[in-house]
Amino acid sequence: MALLAGCLLASTSFAQTENKERKEISSIDDIMAEQQGVTTRNMTERHFANVWQRRSYYNLSFGSMALSPKEDYPTGVTEGIVPKYESDWAASLQLGRSYRLHKKPIANVIQFNIDYTGIDLNVSHIKHAGDGRNLYDSSNTFVPEGNTSRDTQYYIPWNLEKYEADYGMKLGPSITLSPFTGTKSRGAHFLQLHCYYHIGYQASLLLFLNDGDADVNQATTGQNRTAHEKMESGTKLNWGHGVTQSFGIVLSWKGIGIGYEYRAANLKYKSTSPSTFGNNSYKFDTSLNRFFIQFRN
Repeated sequence: MALLAGCLLASTSFAQTENKERKEISSIDDIMAEQQGVTTRNMTERHFANVWQRRSYYNLSFGSMALSPKEDYPTGVTEGIVPKYESDWAASLQLGRSYRLHKKPIANVIQFNIDYTGIDLNVSHIKHAGDGRNLYDSSNTFVPEGNTSRDTQYYIPWNLEKYEADYGMKLGPSITLSPFTGTKSRGAHFLQLHCYYHIGYQASLLLFLNDGDADVNQATTGQNRTAHEKMESGTKLNWGHGVTQSFGIVLSWKGIGIGYEYRAANLKYKSTSPSTFGNNSYKFDTSLNRFFIQFRN
C-alpha cells in the first residue's frame, strides 16, 4: 500500500510539473507571437508612412506657349493686325508643397490635399513673324486717345522676335491615388497618380529684340532716319499681369515622376516706355503646354 501511495504521489507530482511546464511554454509562445505581431504592425506602419511621406515637389518643364490677342491691335504696317503667336520652346521651374486635408490616407489608397506652388517661373521664345522683313514701320505713328498735346507715338512692334518671362504663384486642390497598396509587392505601393487643379496669379515681361532690318522705314536722312534709329536702338519691353488656371497629372514612383500641365492666363500688357509707345492696355490670352520631370521629397 505504501508503495502504491508513493507511486500515485509521484505520478501526480509529475503531471503537475508537466502541466506547469506546458503553461510556461504556451505563455512564452504567446508573448513571442504578440511581440512578433507588434513588430510586424510597426514595420507596416513605417512602410506606409514612407509611401505617403513625400509632399514637397519641384518640376523641370519643357513645352510651348501661345499668345493670342483678345482684340484687333494694329501692327503699324499698312493694315496689319496682331496675329496669334506660338513659341518654338518654353522652359519652366516650379517649386511647391502639398498639405494634407486629413491625417491618414483613406484605406491607404486616396489622399486629398491642398497644393501651394510658391515659385512658378517660365521663359518662352517666339520667333519673328514671316520672313523677318517689314515687321514694323517707324515712320508710322499715331496720337493716343485723350492726348491733348497731340504728341505722336509709335506702334508696338509686336511681330519682332521676342522673349516672354513670367513669375507666378498658385493654389488649389489635388488628389493622390496609390492603387496598388493592397498587393503583396511593396515596391508597387510607391506607384502613385497625382491630379490637380490650381488657380493663381502671374506677372509677365515681354521683351522685343531690336532689329533695324525689319523696319519698313529705311530712310538715310531726315526725320524718318531719326525715327528709324530711335526704334532700332530703343528698349521695347511690355509688362503684364493676370489670373491663371492650370490642371495637371503626374505619375510618380518614390521620389521621381513625369507629368503634364496645361496653364491658361488672361493678361493685360502695357509698355514700360509710355512716352514712346503710349499707355494703352493690350489684352491677351496665353496658353502653356508643358511636360515635366518631377522630384518629390
